[in-house]
Amino acid sequence: MRGDLDFDDGGAVCRIGLIVLSTDLATESDFCRALAGHPVRFHTTRIRNINPVTPENLRTMGPLLGNSAAHILPGMPLDALAYSCTSGTAVLGFDTVRDQLAEGRPRVPVATPASGAANALRALGACRIALLTPYTAQVGEEMTKFFDDEGFETVRRTHLGIESDVDMAYLAPSAIRQAARKADHPDADALFISCTAIRAMEVLDELESDLEKPCLAAVQCLLWDALRLGGYETPLHGEGMLLAMGRTMQTERTAFHSQSRGDS
Repeated sequence: MRGDLDFDDGGAVCRIGLIVLSTDLATESDFCRALAGHPVRFHTTRIRNINPVTPENLRTMGPLLGNSAAHILPGMPLDALAYSCTSGTAVLGFDTVRDQLAEGRPRVPVATPASGAANALRALGACRIALLTPYTAQVGEEMTKFFDDEGFETVRRTHLGIESDVDMAYLAPSAIRQAARKADHPDADALFISCTAIRAMEVLDELESDLEKPCLAAVQCLLWDALRLGGYETPLHGEGMLLAMGRTMQTERTAFHSQSRGDS
């Protein structure tokens, strides 16, 4: 390098490597909107996914994760990796997702929508949840099992029965908002809307005002967890109370944040 040239950090205090599904329309748009004006950058690659959304098809992404991660800024630093698939994490298991990603980018902490949701619910002190998914009952129950295994009680679960995430991508925010209101339960401490394919982040502020409780969306939880793992604690406003609480929502040691592999 020439000694008369100045170099900096590229204009970011936090860099996220983002892996989205080949059919994803929501995650990048939601990240762009939420991060506007913040010195955070995300760098995206896509991973092949197969429709319909079934446990068997979701598992096909596992062996592809390492190669996808390796293509994100090779040889350059990342503060966190974010895998944008909620049901894929539930079916594969967080440990498998983390270990597969480490094959391509070792020693980078991993965020997923499912693990991010569990971490966020713990930070909020929520024990009982209402669950809304766009999936068929077969896939939706994988999410119920995930939360059961993490110690949460699902007091109501609602699955919209959509088989293709292409169709999920075109689900109108107004339909998501209406379904979420019906999916809530008076005993639920929080409502979680699963799936990064749908545009749920767009309706969170209105839902929280209507339901008077935390309403979490998959992309929101993914971004929140990636930011915490990357050390960025400044509040992000207009995307639900979780992101707006910033530093006060820091969770230093959770089951997922411990990233138990020695090389991560």
